[in-house]
Amino acid sequence: MQGEVRPERRPEARVDGERAAGRREQSGPDVAFAVLFVCTGNTCRSAMAQVLLERRLRGRRVSISSAGTNTVAGMPASDGAAQVMHEQGLDLSGHRSTPLTAGLVRSADLILCMEVRHRQRVLELVPEAESRTRLLSDFSPRPGNEEIADPVGASLEVFREVAKIIAECLEKVAQDIERRLTP
Repeated sequence: MQGEVRPERRPEARVDGERAAGRREQSGPDVAFAVLFVCTGNTCRSAMAQVLLERRLRGRRVSISSAGTNTVAGMPASDGAAQVMHEQGLDLSGHRSTPLTAGLVRSADLILCMEVRHRQRVLELVPEAESRTRLLSDFSPRPGNEEIADPVGASLEVFREVAKIIAECLEKVAQDIERRLTP
């Protein structure tokens, strides 16, 4: 069914597999599910998605991170993203961009990309991540939404609209994750 998250393995198996392979557990022992958002610069869309889902799933055993396909480490969130999240009571002042790596992809149970080209880059890095890599817009309640547009350099109104679209998609994502985490 479109929009339903179906990882190929139990989250506990991911953590056990990382231990067996000698990789550091990114999420720690109290995390049952790891989500990675991917966009281009990791200063707008994926940063907003990260804090929006963190708020929505606060108190759940979920690790949420974000990365960019074409960024350098340490860039702050864009002014527009920071302002729009501030209007919603969320703080992006401490956000710093993270370049997408194979390790980040491997450590995620669900990878949500803003554009088709981001998904392609994820799969170039880790082809076996295909079944857990989706477009965020796959979860959109709006018919015909194929990608989440990049608001970089646009007006605050555009940032607000992009944040609204992201939040609408995240509601369905959050509901699915909550179902998986309920015993």
